[in-house]
Amino acid sequence: MESRNYPPAFITYGWCRIAYMSMWTLARKGIDVHIGDSSSLAMSRYSRYCKSFTKLPDCFAEPDRYFEEVCNAVKKYDSCVLMPSHEDVRIFSERKKELPENVHIAVPDLSMWEIAEDQFSSVDFIRGSKCPMPETTKISSVSELDKMVDALTYPIVIKTRKGNSAKGVRIARSPQELRKQYSELVNNYNLTPETLPVLQEYLPGNKYGCISVFNNGKAVSVVPFHIRRSKGSDNFGTSTFRVTVDDIQIIESATYALEKLNWHGVVDMDLVKDEKGKSLLIDINGRLGGATALTIFCGADIPYLWYLIALGEQISTVSEPMVNVSSRWIVGDVLCCLSSIRRGKLLDALKILVPVRNCYHDDFNIRDPIPFIFECMDYAVKFVKAGFSANPVTEGQIR
Repeated sequence: MESRNYPPAFITYGWCRIAYMSMWTLARKGIDVHIGDSSSLAMSRYSRYCKSFTKLPDCFAEPDRYFEEVCNAVKKYDSCVLMPSHEDVRIFSERKKELPENVHIAVPDLSMWEIAEDQFSSVDFIRGSKCPMPETTKISSVSELDKMVDALTYPIVIKTRKGNSAKGVRIARSPQELRKQYSELVNNYNLTPETLPVLQEYLPGNKYGCISVFNNGKAVSVVPFHIRRSKGSDNFGTSTFRVTVDDIQIIESATYALEKLNWHGVVDMDLVKDEKGKSLLIDINGRLGGATALTIFCGADIPYLWYLIALGEQISTVSEPMVNVSSRWIVGDVLCCLSSIRRGKLLDALKILVPVRNCYHDDFNIRDPIPFIFECMDYAVKFVKAGFSANPVTEGQIR
């Protein structure tokens, strides 16, 4: 079946560049793409490739109404393939049997999703010689934490059990910092004894990522990349500039972990290489990640493969990802630049502004420039509403 005959797709979270690039690559293949989002400024809405836009409620605040509105939209536009682009994957994983007839989706089983998104359960389930992971300690009470803080090795990472984009992650460099930051996370997000943050071994070293797509536990395509820069300080948080690599160790770790989870659909993983060159898996996000555009530019085209898997297509061969392909997120680099200026690191800020030769962009297309303008507007509005926070948290994201 040729791509021009493929049915329409409905992509959620149209405000983010992940959805925008997924729409862009499908549309180039002649597939009609409809977009949904809770923001009227969603960048994908204003693209020449967008067939329609549906205003949706917030998926964290109103998950049931969100599910209903998405179902209404896919029926209205005969969108046979549903592609949830962010944390809403969980909603559709839980309720995929309730989706309208003839709607296809490739998401993991809820039990596997819940293991992957939990910072302790994932380590406990996956840990093995083929996929090394950092030492992670579960905390049952604040009083238990108080008894161990002086015996810990610093720096140490504090992670909420569930979250995204490093919103629930802190690095403590002393017992005093650990007590303070741990208490702030617990109190700010009303965490219960069952959802207290974990403590994780701090891993200095180079940061890597891997975006993959799996078909019922079998790897279809795995794209590893070196994260050269991130939105936060010390290469912390969402990546803004990365380069594809050929790293068999990362590929083997990612494949082992997701095969053990019998994963179905897309996944984004973060790893750190220690001083001995060993790759340790530090995070699993059961969705497309910020480097989605890079998978397209390097020839792997993960969103398109995901679309085909949702349709039940048998994929016999895939293109090997090209190495040394780079991509940067412009808005993210602007935020990274501002962060460097705030910390007085003007030289670092200037380096961020230097153009990179032959580098692609996540969020700007000269043939479709309007979405970039609305991305900037959307981020500016959210930035102001969040009290000038570059990484705003909405209700339900940290839990």
